[in-house]
Amino acid sequence: MYIFAGCRHRDDQYLPELFEYDPEISVWHKMQLFGLKGPTGRQRHCGVVVGDCAYIFCGLAQIISYSEMLGFGCLLEMCDLNVLNFNWKLKDLAALAVLRYQLPRSNYNLPLEL
Repeated sequence: MYIFAGCRHRDDQYLPELFEYDPEISVWHKMQLFGLKGPTGRQRHCGVVVGDCAYIFCGLAQIISYSEMLGFGCLLEMCDLNVLNFNWKLKDLAALAVLRYQLPRSNYNLPLEL
């Protein structure tokens, strides 16, 4: 079982964290997200795991933290889709490096799909 994000009510923070539960040993494990940018913390979102990927869709994200001095905070309705891949391949990591380091395609013999 996987749980992503949610609101920590003691300080009203929306956490972009992913946890995995192993029912055989009754232990929760915090997973490390790797990639360009992970999904933002949110609540009231939908998610499903299919094969080696978790899909996270929509939800409410905090754009202004609640402040007692101001007396309000602000939430934003997210209309996005995030895919978390649990089975990276070398081709995926190469594509990530091309994007992260903004490598120019013309200088290298990169495959077209990268």
